[in-house]
Amino acid sequence: MKKKLTIVFMGDSCIDAGRDRTRPTESFGNGYVAMVTAMLRQRLPRIDFTFVNSGISGDTSAGCLDRWDADVAAYQPDLVVLAVGSNDAYLFSENNSPDFYGVKAYRARMEQMFTHAFAKGAGRMLLLGPHHLGRVDEDLSALITKNMPAVLPVYRRASRAVARKFGVLFLDQQVWFEKERELLAPTLIAPDYVHPTTYGNAIVAQHLADELEKMIREKQKRRKIK
Repeated sequence: MKKKLTIVFMGDSCIDAGRDRTRPTESFGNGYVAMVTAMLRQRLPRIDFTFVNSGISGDTSAGCLDRWDADVAAYQPDLVVLAVGSNDAYLFSENNSPDFYGVKAYRARMEQMFTHAFAKGAGRMLLLGPHHLGRVDEDLSALITKNMPAVLPVYRRASRAVARKFGVLFLDQQVWFEKERELLAPTLIAPDYVHPTTYGNAIVAQHLADELEKMIREKQKRRKIK
């Protein structure tokens, strides 16, 4: 008999990726979530996976916190992948609203989210840090996210700090994309510097699938030891 395992992907547009929101356990969008589900099923065929895509385009830490019970906890996940923060950074860079979108408010909500998640019995969690391919010395005037490079580093640091505080694995997408920028034009990775192309999604999917597979195999080993 296959062992059952549920993974929920929670976050913003990069998780959503055009999914059918009426079918969260069947429709995974056209981004890296769909790629990861296929890769894990191929790598771990003895596991009966339930995957849930709970991404919503444009969502922020506030939105994720508000809908955590319905879109994550309700599925009693063994693993949760959370990707949120890019919209917080973008909205702050455009509106300069520190009380709601500033990094202190972002970090406070992230800490609330993790505290609530573990209180609700969430399994292991993995946090994907926010990203933007632009650099402060570039002319990004054609992009609606042109101001993000100046503020994004503090949101990345806040994400990493919260992950460390709660013992959550932090994956820094910015590092992966910066490495690719050494070889390719950024528009080949993400045309608007945020939302990945098929190539960009494949970068995230490879790293994410590797880490999830490792976490699942470690869990299996612990069960055997017991």
